[in-house]
Amino acid sequence: MLPSRFSEKTYWDGGFWKTLTTSDAWNRNAEECPDREAISDSKRQLTWGEAKIWIDRLALGLIERNYTKSDVLMVQLPNRVELALIRVACERAGCLCLPINPAFRRKEMAYAARFVRAKGIMVPREFGHFNYYDLAASLVEEIEGLEDIFIVGEPVPGGAISVDHMIQDDLEKTYPADCLERTKCLPMEFSVISMTTGTTGFPKFLERAICSHMDMSGEFARTWELTDKDVIAMFSPSSGGPNIAGYFVAPLMKSRVVMLERFRSDDALRLIEKERITVIPVVPTMLVKMIEDPHFRQFDLSSLKLIISIGAALPLKLARDVEDMMGAPIVQRYGSVDSGLSATHSPDDTRNVRHLTVGKPVGEAEVKLVDDAGNVVADGEIGELVIRVKREFTGYFKDTKATLQSWTGDGWYKIGDLGKWDDKGNLMIVGRKKEMIIRGGQNIYPSEIEELLLDHEKIKEVAIIGIPDDIMGERACACVVPTKPDDFFPLEDMVAFLKAKEVSAYKIPERIERFPA
Repeated sequence: MLPSRFSEKTYWDGGFWKTLTTSDAWNRNAEECPDREAISDSKRQLTWGEAKIWIDRLALGLIERNYTKSDVLMVQLPNRVELALIRVACERAGCLCLPINPAFRRKEMAYAARFVRAKGIMVPREFGHFNYYDLAASLVEEIEGLEDIFIVGEPVPGGAISVDHMIQDDLEKTYPADCLERTKCLPMEFSVISMTTGTTGFPKFLERAICSHMDMSGEFARTWELTDKDVIAMFSPSSGGPNIAGYFVAPLMKSRVVMLERFRSDDALRLIEKERITVIPVVPTMLVKMIEDPHFRQFDLSSLKLIISIGAALPLKLARDVEDMMGAPIVQRYGSVDSGLSATHSPDDTRNVRHLTVGKPVGEAEVKLVDDAGNVVADGEIGELVIRVKREFTGYFKDTKATLQSWTGDGWYKIGDLGKWDDKGNLMIVGRKKEMIIRGGQNIYPSEIEELLLDHEKIKEVAIIGIPDDIMGERACACVVPTKPDDFFPLEDMVAFLKAKEVSAYKIPERIERFPA
């Protein structure tokens, strides 16, 4: 449910929404340049024409299994071609796709499956020494309504559904030619559910109209000066964030996408050289690792024309070192998943603007900086960001209460960050009101870990704080008061305790400080 100021008529009449959907863009590209390479990873390369066949067959396979507009397919895959195409196939089939970070484990997965009432889950059999099938199978046994396990790649355990076999099945011969045109999601509908942990650590699930994604992608393409000659990397292990450029901007502009399954600095640098990549959307941690790679100078990075930093604050020294060493301008993309706000730079902005600010809000976003009483602060003063975006947000999935709590009646949303304007109208972020810790572009919420640690018999009190780190941006530190003065609680015991509770590895504190009982 949207605040009263928002309506479909406002979006259409204002020219914010267009009728082209993501799957329409893939179809158009297959018709206009079927033999041009569209997307690749370490195992496969697909042209636009080949990708269309893959997408359509998976979409028809989902229809065969009775997936409809109310059904959710959870997808937990590393960065590979299938991850991008499955999203489009769900849009064509008319069902919902929920991409899940491959670092998530049982706690997050079970919560998500129950909340969205998932019907299926799509995973690799194993990846990175973790058995995703076993996790999926345990969820199917436990969670009502979760029925199907789809396996990408080989081997496929008995009872699971092979995605590779689905793609080999030429179902297009048995369905009417216009079948997928009739089932596909419409521009004002949503097909991808974005997972966002808000401020509590418990996930929320965001709906966003396809047409708003496409419109914002057009804004980015124009601002970043992207064309069909560009080659866009997808280095991030997450299902969203930096990869938005690959998911939405690339098909809109007919740009080629190159995916890296698991980020390692030398592999990323090698891929830039080999594939002549022109655009790399990354989190700052990746930039640190690349420029500090001992073999950095051995790679030819001359193809790069743009570096896009997303997901965490970009330190000034890092921005300057990256530009000097990698030979391409760096722009930042600042935003909030929940609110839809995006601000960014043009490559033509000055170094100071690109390095010291997050640029100007993209499109029709309205931004105010307010004090604690809600009054707009004077120019040059620091205030909390309060935003209103006309086109991006449509609601939290199955959570009307959270939707109404997050937005005021006239559509304003508090991001929780503190900022100020420079004399050119660029936004400078100076801090956060929220306690969230950002480790390598991934969010850690102290209260979530604190609650778990308080279950330990040797811990009386605990506070999780962020400590600065040159590589990860921040790392989590546990400040512990023991139950008894002589209780000894070493770091390795804490790590083992949290792992036993199936907490994702990136959330586990990497330092412990003890305080008197």
